[in-house]
Amino acid sequence: MSAVKFECYSGAIFPFVPVYCRNEFSFDVQNIEIARSLGYSIDGTSSIQISFLQISVDVKTGRALHVWGYHPNLDWKEGPALPSKMKSGEIRVNSEPPLEPGISPRFIDHEAIETIFDARSGWVRVTRNNDQEDDEIWEFCTGTAFGSREDKLHSIWIRPKFTD
Repeated sequence: MSAVKFECYSGAIFPFVPVYCRNEFSFDVQNIEIARSLGYSIDGTSSIQISFLQISVDVKTGRALHVWGYHPNLDWKEGPALPSKMKSGEIRVNSEPPLEPGISPRFIDHEAIETIFDARSGWVRVTRNNDQEDDEIWEFCTGTAFGSREDKLHSIWIRPKFTD
């Protein structure tokens, strides 16, 4: 991926609920059918990969929908992870070349991220550099947020339901 730009706008968030399946070491979402019944377009999607974790994006609108994918909790570190000053709204993804349905370009390699889990708050933070705080945090989906630093993706925050 040569260039990716993320833009944040105040507004409604998607009603998906993040889930972490311990047996599969992966994130997924619930309520996709509810979102469809409310008129949300979730077809024609692509994803941007952060390691094996993916941000699903509606190709027509560029809107980030939810986070899903393989992300083993064996590598997670225990520590404080509680988003502060979180706003709610839409995340729009603009990339060059444009995203294509079914294609998931890698944006950040596995070696470049760190995952922090806070058992007290229930939040999981996947970040480029845990030593730095996010400038802004935008919840774009129930229990899922985008953290930026210097106008670039810096972290993904997820507060999933845990299942076996």
